[in-house]
Amino acid sequence: LLSDDYIEYSYNNASAQLSRSLVDDGGSVLKNWVFYNITEAPFYSAVGVPLEAGDILSSKKLVVVIAAENKIRNNLILNYNLTEEVKVRNE
Repeated sequence: LLSDDYIEYSYNNASAQLSRSLVDDGGSVLKNWVFYNITEAPFYSAVGVPLEAGDILSSKKLVVVIAAENKIRNNLILNYNLTEEVKVRNE
């Protein structure tokens, strides 16, 4: 069953943080995930293709790439990424 809840993304370039929120139809945030130390802009129309105005309307999808890095023991840097394709179901 489809629900009226939706996913909302926001990216803060200055703090290198990406937020992914589950929002109900009244606008209240049900759950929020925050990704820190983001190393590149996260929104694309296809993997490696930067998002342009109108791309979501024509392709009905958004590709979110979460690429980040973190220091671990002995100052080693761990790089990781996650790619998620979001299909637009409501217009």
